[in-house]
Amino acid sequence: MQELKDGQQLIWLCDDSAFSVALDNIFDPSFWSQRDALIGKAAGRGTTVFFEHQQRQFALRHYHRGGMAAKISEDQYLYLGARKSRAYQELKLLLRLQELGLNAPRPIAARIVRNGIYYRADLITEKIPKAQDLAQRLYAQALPQKVWQDIAATVAQFHNHGVNHPDLNLRNIMLDANEQVWLIDFDRGTIANANARIAQTNIERLKRSLIKELAKGKGLHWKESDWDGFETTYKLQKTVIKGG
Repeated sequence: MQELKDGQQLIWLCDDSAFSVALDNIFDPSFWSQRDALIGKAAGRGTTVFFEHQQRQFALRHYHRGGMAAKISEDQYLYLGARKSRAYQELKLLLRLQELGLNAPRPIAARIVRNGIYYRADLITEKIPKAQDLAQRLYAQALPQKVWQDIAATVAQFHNHGVNHPDLNLRNIMLDANEQVWLIDFDRGTIANANARIAQTNIERLKRSLIKELAKGKGLHWKESDWDGFETTYKLQKTVIKGG
């Protein structure tokens, strides 16, 4: 991983072959828009934009705060050191997930920009080809039990390696064109020794997101028996593997 400093800006680059433009520009959605390179976006706590460059597709996410903290500052974080920043921590975790062979986005680059005692941050990952999040899929149609089992097995695989995904929800589980399951958005994620309590907290977070989406009454194709199948497979797949 390369570390590049320019004034108040610090960039970490994992793939120096990804870009043929000045690195100052790669974190700016308007730059990609001016080049007609934007290919989509996804709304979440902030907005992730997708762009294409050199026949590769990428996801660019600007870090936004959530909850009560967002009322104080939408996108600024207290600076406690570059390597304690949200962007660096997520980039480092994604690199480790790649080493473990887990289905998570390939990290490309991250940036923080200092502003006094605060900083703003951005992250670029490789876009998962032809993928939709679990909410999109469930609004389109009910999923076969086999897909729920694959989702459960994938989540268990991450947990077996001690990965904590604190925001495991329908929008952060992706299914690609081959029905492979991917987990995304590891902001505040960690990896350590497998921890049953933390893993259970992740699972409870996922079920809450299902119930919340169902309560909107917009036609989510999900029933309690789907969750029963998920839980059964998850428990069968759950083991204890020393984490990273």
